[in-house]
Amino acid sequence: MAEGNAPRPWWRMTASRFLGWAFAIFFAAAGIWIAAGSNLLPSNPLLGIAYLAFGNLFVMSALRPPTCRR
Repeated sequence: MAEGNAPRPWWRMTASRFLGWAFAIFFAAAGIWIAAGSNLLPSNPLLGIAYLAFGNLFVMSALRPPTCRR
């Protein structure tokens, strides 16, 4: 509600850095689990790499400095 109507920067995927790191850890763990295979899922390296790439986007979002508001 406090953001206003201005568009968000293209690299911001979450509202806070904590959520960025939480999602990055989740997607990294899921990517490794899918790529390595388990009893529930067969091994799928390409899908695991896709999950790791998506997790990397959250890491980049969490590492970028916040923009200054005008």
